[in-house]
Amino acid sequence: MKKTVTLPALFLALLLFFTGCSFGESREEVHSIAGNVLEYSDTNLILSTSTAQYQFDISNAQQVENGLVLAVGCQAVMYYTGELTNQEVIQAQGYQVSRPSAADEVVVATGNTPESSAVADLYNSMTLEQKVGQLILANYDAASAGEIAQNCHPAGFLLGSEDFAGKDAAVIAQELAPYQTLEGVGLWLGTSEEGGTVVPVSGSSTYRSFPFYSPQQVYASQGMEGFDSDTKERCELLASLGLNLNLAPVINVSTDPSQEIYSRTLGQDSELTSQYVNDVVQASLASNVEPVLKYFPSYGTTQENGIRVDDRSKEELNATDVVTYHAGVDAGAQAVLLGHCIVNCLDDTTPASLSASVISQIRTNIGFSGVLIADDVNQAGLEQYCSGSLSPAVQAVVSGADLVIASDPAAVYQELYTAVQNGTLSQRRLMQAVVRTLTWKQSAGLAAEVE
Repeated sequence: MKKTVTLPALFLALLLFFTGCSFGESREEVHSIAGNVLEYSDTNLILSTSTAQYQFDISNAQQVENGLVLAVGCQAVMYYTGELTNQEVIQAQGYQVSRPSAADEVVVATGNTPESSAVADLYNSMTLEQKVGQLILANYDAASAGEIAQNCHPAGFLLGSEDFAGKDAAVIAQELAPYQTLEGVGLWLGTSEEGGTVVPVSGSSTYRSFPFYSPQQVYASQGMEGFDSDTKERCELLASLGLNLNLAPVINVSTDPSQEIYSRTLGQDSELTSQYVNDVVQASLASNVEPVLKYFPSYGTTQENGIRVDDRSKEELNATDVVTYHAGVDAGAQAVLLGHCIVNCLDDTTPASLSASVISQIRTNIGFSGVLIADDVNQAGLEQYCSGSLSPAVQAVVSGADLVIASDPAAVYQELYTAVQNGTLSQRRLMQAVVRTLTWKQSAGLAAEVE
């Protein structure tokens, strides 16, 4: 709740001293607002209240010390002058943590409920190796999956068409069974069964007499009513193989057949696409197969040096793809895939999957608090967009991704583990990412005590 405060004289003097502010002389009123810390860095802090989210510039703000530590999920009071707005960055004069203490960080990061306390206990029971592994979705290889599972402790595996070829349903289910409750924390076992041109499972006649239709084909033949049954049938097939995750649907708005992504979308405007997203997400969740919305914030329309680029204005983006992501989040989706696309109106130098400024958009403007997954960080050409000596995997997580897809999981695991050890990836960012993944797993019945 926003209020104008008359700070105690000593506190105000300390605040002015620490921040170097001159608003005492200009007689500007100091206001305050309390809420939960959603994200923060050395320069920015996002405060979430019951009605909105606000982004503060804290680069020149002084924390009022009271023995409590700033942490994601803690309650804090921000002090500022001028008007409060959720459309612009607010210059903070100071801030004070109202709770928790450092010992409570993990519990509060998950919401401080009985359910989240269980996630906190699970997180605290894990070794560093296990925590780092929960940052990775590994591309599956039957020959090495057992070794990867044992040494890298991944959050899950993703299977492609080559993993289903020549094997019937019973063989696949038996092959994946050992990974369902590995170390007490179930794994995501997923694929990308979109329908149309991306059908790694139904593309094989072993599993279905013909591949699932594309969204455009379903819509043309059955209208919006067709997506409920189509999605449930698709999820039933995946679940019969032991899969619990589907990197679908593609929810980008494209009405131009010349665009590469067009055939994988509904091919309609943002309003109809939003209805489609709502129906597919709800049908997937009802079928116990978790959907992953993709690609945020855009798939891109052109390519430069192997990386896709989107030249649309922020107004165009907000009127199209942002609308559909609001719909997907409102429908209950708990995971979003970050694309390797440079969206010039948000960050014209770095792909979305590696960009802290782009990632902050889905947290602040869409209010998404679930899991963000960076597309394959082993994709060629990503290194040129990384800061200093950071690898794409490390930069993605440092920038705010919670999971990274890895086609070379052993190498990515070592990069992330080393980054935690040398402090490049902070323990606090590690905790934030892993707790989000464990919370997601808990909601799907995959989280239990680690032995």
